[in-house]
Amino acid sequence: MACLVLIGVCAHADAPTNPTYDALGPIEKQVVDRTLKDAGLELVANPSGKRVGAIRVKNHEVFSDDEWKWLTWFNLFHRTTRDDIVAREVLLQPGELWDPKRVDETVRNLRSPVHTSVVVVLPVRAPETKDGEVDVLVVTRDVWSLRLNTNFQFQQDTLTVLQISLAENNLAGWRKLLSFAFAMDQGTIAFGPRYRDPNIAGTHLVLDTSFNTIFARDGSGFEGTSSKTTFSYPLWSLSQKWGASLEVTHFDGTARLYRGTGVASYDVPETVTRERLPWQYHWRIVDVIANVVRSYGREVKLDVHAGYEFYLTRPELSADFEGDTVARQAFSDDILPRSERSSLLYTRFHVYTPTYGTYRDFGTFDLREDFILGPDLDLVFNTAMQWLGSEANYLKATLDLSWSFDFGRESYLKLALGWRGRVDRTGLADHRVVGSLYAVSPKLWNVFRVFLTCDIQTRLAEQSNGFYLLGGDTGLRGYEIGAFKGLVSVLTHLELRTMPLKLWFWRLGGVVFWDMGHAADRFGDLVMHHDLGVGIRWLTPQINTLVFRFDWAFATQGSTAGWPGRISFGFQQAF
Repeated sequence: MACLVLIGVCAHADAPTNPTYDALGPIEKQVVDRTLKDAGLELVANPSGKRVGAIRVKNHEVFSDDEWKWLTWFNLFHRTTRDDIVAREVLLQPGELWDPKRVDETVRNLRSPVHTSVVVVLPVRAPETKDGEVDVLVVTRDVWSLRLNTNFQFQQDTLTVLQISLAENNLAGWRKLLSFAFAMDQGTIAFGPRYRDPNIAGTHLVLDTSFNTIFARDGSGFEGTSSKTTFSYPLWSLSQKWGASLEVTHFDGTARLYRGTGVASYDVPETVTRERLPWQYHWRIVDVIANVVRSYGREVKLDVHAGYEFYLTRPELSADFEGDTVARQAFSDDILPRSERSSLLYTRFHVYTPTYGTYRDFGTFDLREDFILGPDLDLVFNTAMQWLGSEANYLKATLDLSWSFDFGRESYLKLALGWRGRVDRTGLADHRVVGSLYAVSPKLWNVFRVFLTCDIQTRLAEQSNGFYLLGGDTGLRGYEIGAFKGLVSVLTHLELRTMPLKLWFWRLGGVVFWDMGHAADRFGDLVMHHDLGVGIRWLTPQINTLVFRFDWAFATQGSTAGWPGRISFGFQQAF
């Protein structure tokens, strides 16, 4: 009898099993086994054709006795997600037939890097379950929510990015976020409040709003403000037909380009003098987007969007610009983005197959990761018209096409191609062509995997002074930040990543990598640069679902080639 209760723990050959349970990772099985034992439940081997009885929710606290027992003391300072908050996201309801596709969709809806490290939905039976019925067991495990959320990057002996938010990510167990954030990059320090409610009063309406005050990192004082507010009714289920959103953003501050750890400089091409003007300018942006979407189909989804956008961008020379009249004009022509007011109507057509593959040990360790499979086509048309308030008439179009493949044994391949451009009175302008490949091999000898990415990008008829950067956190980890700049960019990463090693409640892994790439103004000017390196990945699933990344890279070319190399660390895989 005990073996019926401890399904998945007992080793009897005739004990029921379940494909979903068998596919779980070690962390998930540990949490599920505890739930089945404590609740006296047994897994149902084949739930097909059975009607749903009860919805059973079990939310586990952050720390358990399975780890160091003394850590459970910290659970006193965490409010575990309320059962009803999880239950209302379950797409299967009592009386309906068991549907594995809706089960998987429920898992995807509940998964959140901020809130949960584990989400599992399984068919179970309790002593009181009626014949012909199956209960739905939803098992989650919270991520620590009352904390200093942190993200940072350290490059070239400099802290280049630091993000800290004093936050309650799961306010009162309702999955609402209330925080006060601090964000520092190479040039600025910004701070301010944020509030996010992902499901207002159970209506699936979403409110996300934030405001930041911006200061110069070098201590020169106040630089501006930024804000973003989104109010939306998203397509939270594949069966949902309608959605809508309203988004308002603004930025009023300083834009900078960095080379290494210092601001890049600009020299006027027409003069022999090296002015070394700081590559920075004042930039004001206001963007308002209203959108309605209608979704069609089941096996193949078509989402049709229609909306309106008001966009104002006003780049201008900084008040302390040091150059003369010639330099001012040259800097404006060569560096400042296009200045304009646009009032646009837009339509978007998104076609895809709602088929997903489940993987592990890609971006994180042991935890479930879902990737969409099959074709994905995204087509957008934007029409700006003067009678709507635009300063100019123009048409913008975007086309993105990708196809993702699962070749079995948890291998994955995604190919993508994109184009975007603008047609105005000058003709075709600012059009970009991008292509990318992302490939993951099966587990090799159950010890490691090979990851490969390749990205090719080019800008044609560029009139808005856009460009690509490579070096440091934008690729080529062995070279300084912003080492290469141009209208054409090629970047390839090849990594050999180990499977995670369990050490207490941590997961540790290693990486050996090779980066290759360059950016220039023409394909003929590209000269591939290489670096080699090693790295460490570390996951603490109770605190963060993102891995901590430490990389040590050695350039093979240029004045910085060889020892001592460049060290960088932060959160998330490099790609």
